[in-house]
Amino acid sequence: MAKEDYYKTLGVKRDAKPEEIKKAYRRLARKYHPDVNPGDKSSEERFKLITEAHDVLSDEKKRKVYDRFGQYSDNLAEAAEQGRAGTRGGTGAGFDFTGFDWGNATGGGTGTGGSSFRDIFSDLFGGGGGSATRQEREPPRPQPLRGADIEMPLALSFEEAVTGMTTNISVNRSEQCSRCNGAGDTGGTPTVCPTCSGTGQVQRAGGRLKFAQECPDC
Repeated sequence: MAKEDYYKTLGVKRDAKPEEIKKAYRRLARKYHPDVNPGDKSSEERFKLITEAHDVLSDEKKRKVYDRFGQYSDNLAEAAEQGRAGTRGGTGAGFDFTGFDWGNATGGGTGTGGSSFRDIFSDLFGGGGGSATRQEREPPRPQPLRGADIEMPLALSFEEAVTGMTTNISVNRSEQCSRCNGAGDTGGTPTVCPTCSGTGQVQRAGGRLKFAQECPDC
């Protein structure tokens, strides 16, 4: 069954402006409204079709879908919303296309062949509806972290403070040890400190009190 041409239904051109579509709808709605034609089933069906055409063509996003595929369905709109929300990974993943007329899915509205769902998702929502590209599937690479700010007190004269100056400063920085490569161990045989027996502290007695202090040797 051929789909109704909404533009012909409202009697407007395909490049009609929103105000032209609104004006045509009001004119036809007054003519075919059920209150004006009580008991006339033909006028009632015509009024429903006019309202349906206006609902699609007066909405910018719905109109884009209709112009691309020659029809509009709520399932297609919901699928596009899911794609915009981040449902990616495969063609049509998580999308419900029930009730969509696949026969018109290649340019039925404007006669331009080769259209795809990825094209329409890209046009309407900036992508996310088709197969994810290799770049989209790859996790983001870790970025280098910004180091902490370094503050250095300087003694300046009044003139230097006012006009500004350039000077060289010495800054301590951490570097990897060339002997142990940052491991803290050269791989040799560990030895126990004879002074503290490996505890890191030595005991000192003073009368009845005992004091522990850091081992002076290790």
